[in-house]
This record gives sequence, structure tokens and C-alpha cells, in this order.
Amino acid sequence: MGHFVAIKMLPLAAVSSSDEAVAELACIFAAAHHLPVPSDKILRDGKPRFERGPHFSVSHSGDWWVCAVSGGPVGIDLQQHRRCRADAVARRFYHPDERRWLAEQPPAAFFNIWAAKEAYVKYTGEGITGLFSAFSTVDGEGSVRACNGTYLYPLSAPEGYSLCLCAAGDAEIEFI
Repeated sequence: MGHFVAIKMLPLAAVSSSDEAVAELACIFAAAHHLPVPSDKILRDGKPRFERGPHFSVSHSGDWWVCAVSGGPVGIDLQQHRRCRADAVARRFYHPDERRWLAEQPPAAFFNIWAAKEAYVKYTGEGITGLFSAFSTVDGEGSVRACNGTYLYPLSAPEGYSLCLCAAGDAEIEFI
């Protein structure tokens, strides 16, 4: 059995304080999984984290906010499908394997890859750097499910959005 990940998605307008929403979900998760109660303050000296308590990742796009909480490192990203120069962005930020895969996919697949890539760099804490095109989220079978030893979980999202979770291994995912 893998580790547990709790995900909460809310309309952005319902989130008056992202830090408070993260802390609330982290406290519920910690109690349910016998982890240390998170410290009050979120530290931002690199990847956002609690001094003690569960790991978390936050994303927002368009009208939605989402948070993932886990006992281990986790990354989540939500992308609203918007008009953009997808070809130019893909040339700059996507791995050649991803660009080849995208050529055979519907336009929304561009956002699936972007969400997977951002979820991965949120997991690692690297952020978007010049190395964003150095890794591929598409495997040899044309699936978005793994990257450099992590697991990628493309998840259901509201219409017009892509959502992806990155975790260290098999994860039991619960939407709260």
C-alpha cells in the first residue's frame, strides 16, 4: 500500500487566506494519519513548508484553488485551458518526447503536460528553471504517469482545466 494524499479543491473566491486553508487541511490530515500537528507558520525559505507536520503543495488557476497534503513530498498543479502560443511554449519548455507526443494529441493535452511538469517541479522544489525542458513527463508508451522515479497522477478537474499530482510512489488519494 502507498502513502495517503488528501486533496481539497475550492472556488478561488471561497479562499480568503490560502495559508489558513492549507493549515486547516493539514490539521485534519495530521489527525487522521497520526502525524505531528503542523506548526502555525508556513515557512517560505525555498519550497513552502511547515516547520513540522505534513508536506503540502498548492496551486490556483482561473476560478479554482487546490491543495494536496501528504506525509511525504508532494506536488500539485492546476492549469486552466487558455488561448496561448502553445507551439512556442512547447518548443521552449517541453522535452522532445513531450513535443512528439503532443503532435498526435488534441489541443488540451498541452495543458496536461504543463500541469504534470509543474506538479513535478513543485514536488522537487526546483520551480520552473532552464532545466524545465530537460525532463519528460511522457513515458515510452505515451502515458503521463512517471517522471524521474516519481509517480504522476492526472486527476479529474473541472471542465476546461487540467490537474496533476506528483508523489514519491503509489498514493491513495482522497478528495476532501
